[in-house]
Formats: sequence, structure tokens, C-alpha cells
Amino acid sequence: MSQLETFETLLMEAFEIKREEIRDDVTPDDLENWDSIVHMDLCAKFEESFNISLDVEDITEMQTLGLMKEVLRRYGVDL
Repeated sequence: MSQLETFETLLMEAFEIKREEIRDDVTPDDLENWDSIVHMDLCAKFEESFNISLDVEDITEMQTLGLMKEVLRRYGVDL
């Protein structure tokens, strides 16, 4: 599985959404399941799946799915 596929799978599982609902402009206001607990759990899964350690500033920056991609790319994740 590619890193992009892993990223999308983690999003689908965390937010209980379908692949076609994944868009860069999606925010917590757009998804019922996107709360602080789910956000932190998802970040932990990113760290585990991609073998990275996210800074607190980067975690709080992830306010859209597009920003999640941008942050993960800075850590060398191939999205």
C-alpha cells in the first residue's frame, strides 16, 4: 500500500467517510466525527504508520485535510 493509500485509509477510518469525500478543503466543521480526540488519535496513527514524530505546532496546524497532507510532506511522507 502506498503512503497516499495509507493516508486515505486512516482518514476514512477516523472520520467514517468514503474515499470520494476526501478533499483538501475539508475542515472539522464539515465532518461530524472530527473532534479533538479523533484528531489526536489520527495524528498518533500518522506517527505510527509513517514512522515520524509530529511537533505540537504541526498537529494544531492540521485544520484541513490539505494542511494534513502539507504537514506530512514536510516530514518526508510521499503524498
